[in-house]
Amino acid sequence: MNIRIAVSHPVAIYRRGLLGALTEAGFSADEPEDLFAWTAQEGRRAAILEVKPSNIEIAIELHRGGSDLIIIGLLAEPSECAYRAALRLDVFPVRWDSPPAYIVDVLRMAIERQALLPQEVACALAHDDRELRLAMLSEAERSIVACLGKGDTNRRIASRLHVSERSLRRRLQQIYFKLNVSGRQEASALFVRHGSQSATSATVPLTTPERNPGRLGQVM
Repeated sequence: MNIRIAVSHPVAIYRRGLLGALTEAGFSADEPEDLFAWTAQEGRRAAILEVKPSNIEIAIELHRGGSDLIIIGLLAEPSECAYRAALRLDVFPVRWDSPPAYIVDVLRMAIERQALLPQEVACALAHDDRELRLAMLSEAERSIVACLGKGDTNRRIASRLHVSERSLRRRLQQIYFKLNVSGRQEASALFVRHGSQSATSATVPLTTPERNPGRLGQVM
């Protein structure tokens, strides 16, 4: 396949098995010493690395350096919260101790902008599709909607953002489109009801990958 894969698994025996599985699947795999320099090179790339609270900044910086980079996040603590946090960062999460062949399947689907999630996590994320809509917003856009929820006027919001009211109106139209709402009142009500909850970027339905692997929910 026309994509290079960087592998940075924290456990050597798993790393070797994953490198072998990637090679068998037709991927070109590397173990770069400098991951940031590696991702800056030309060509389509993906990185498989451990993701945990203490190193989450690495995923953020890698995405800044390569906007098309695909990141498979190996979760040391595969809680629902960890899955949510990874998806919000545009990281495709998977348990760190998953079989190499399964991680390769996760990679294949990530290349197509799709995610595999355990059923219990998928069900929790699918509980309210309005929460999923909010996940499509950037942090700046969520801040704007929060201001709407507080009843702030366009003039006041624009002043806080140091932009013109005309620019703000354009941004509001983009927000309404992403949220699939008709306007200001519906957007603010949506945020008041669901904005304080953690959101994710995965759509549903999804199934348990360990038992029923397949083509699952698309990541927006």
